[in-house]
Amino acid sequence: MDPSARESFSKLISRLENATSKLEKLSSSRDISPLPASDQQATPVAASISISEIGSSAKPISESPVLSSYKSALLSTALKFLELSKPLGTPVVDQCEVLVKLLKKQAQFVDVASRLEPPSAVELQKLLTPQIELLGEISEIRNKNRAHQYSNELTAVSEGSNAFGWITVEKTPLSFIGDMKDSAQFYVNRVLKDSKDSEPHRAESMNLFKSLIDSLSLYVKQNHLTGLRWGYQKPLISLESALSILSQEEASLPTTEGNNHGPSLDSNKSDGDKAAALFKEINQGTDIIKTLKKVDKEKSAAELSSKPIPTPQVHSEKSSKGSASKSLQRKPRKELDGKRWIVENIHDDEIHIPISDINQTLYVFNCNNSTIIVENKLNTITFNSCTRCNLVFDSLVSSCDILKCKSVKIQVNNTAPFFNLDNTDGAQIFLSKESMEAVEILTTKSSEVNICYPGKDNEDNQDLEESPLPEQMITKFVGGTLVTLVRKEF
Repeated sequence: MDPSARESFSKLISRLENATSKLEKLSSSRDISPLPASDQQATPVAASISISEIGSSAKPISESPVLSSYKSALLSTALKFLELSKPLGTPVVDQCEVLVKLLKKQAQFVDVASRLEPPSAVELQKLLTPQIELLGEISEIRNKNRAHQYSNELTAVSEGSNAFGWITVEKTPLSFIGDMKDSAQFYVNRVLKDSKDSEPHRAESMNLFKSLIDSLSLYVKQNHLTGLRWGYQKPLISLESALSILSQEEASLPTTEGNNHGPSLDSNKSDGDKAAALFKEINQGTDIIKTLKKVDKEKSAAELSSKPIPTPQVHSEKSSKGSASKSLQRKPRKELDGKRWIVENIHDDEIHIPISDINQTLYVFNCNNSTIIVENKLNTITFNSCTRCNLVFDSLVSSCDILKCKSVKIQVNNTAPFFNLDNTDGAQIFLSKESMEAVEILTTKSSEVNICYPGKDNEDNQDLEESPLPEQMITKFVGGTLVTLVRKEF
């Protein structure tokens, strides 16, 4: 053997010894079957290494703690929900199965995010694609079965499953999950009311679905309070590896005890087979170098010099998350579902609602910088999670509920007996002269609420007076009893 070949062989032996040392740490603690007799030829490399010794000193490979944490928080509840839904048949079961797939896919995504640097907007769109498609399937099943006897279950799951879009929300994911739960609550209540006595399993399944959303909220509160965390576990992986993992049905980033940089073993093959295959190659001795390719040094140097030097890309975490929010942004919606008008996700627009039945209701959710005009008299109005919006209506039979809104204006042209403001910051209510006679206004945890109404001597409703509602109270003991009064400043 010439000196150059001997030197190459020595380097190869050294590398194989290092690989063997790593294998001792990574191999399973299970006994590894011995090599066939034909393969047990003594060589300088393997003479001092026993496969049984490797098996006895091995440490087991464990599932990623990030993946385990997500699954333990949510998966068991989701599977129970699927089991309770089976008596309802298709399409309810089909929708629940897609929901379980979404949960597993999000577990993979959260696991991948823990090992990945914040991606660019385009890269993040690719990472989110599997979840977006599953959310679309859930919504499509609902849309194709609106006349189904279990349409309320389908709609509740479709609305509530949007809570899994928290991964795109920056700073306030818990608030987003709460809003999605509120959106589903109306349909959940319908199911509970209709099936409480006749079909208790339906009520039980809906309560379990609510528990699933609550479990998601608790998980996010404990692990991602201010938004999805990126790249906090080592070693980091590449975008290509992340996309490959997310394209699989179920995949985990395995971690090893005491070594995070070692290679992972395929879970589909036994550790003994892996070790046997490796030592079979090692036992070839000098024949192993026959498979090596000869490289022309001058050609190799020329190829390397011709390649451009990669430059690191700096991505804005804020812009990537913002783009992700847009990718999962819900579509605008205006439709009549039974006797309930639903207006959702309207931005910078004017919407007209033609009421044809006094028993119809209106639910407005997640609108921004828009105006909703209601024609004719209706039963109730719910204005939920809207910002800088205007609502104009003729008359109400029952009440107008304003929930979690900011900077909104409400105008009643004729009569409305009751207004309920809850957790609202900034609201102007314009009353007509007819509505002043019997209106009641209830406020809870609300601020900057002003009432505009015609003055005593104003007959044409043109000149309005404005009065703020009290925000500060003072409580004291009077004759041994607590008494709460509005501060004199109001």
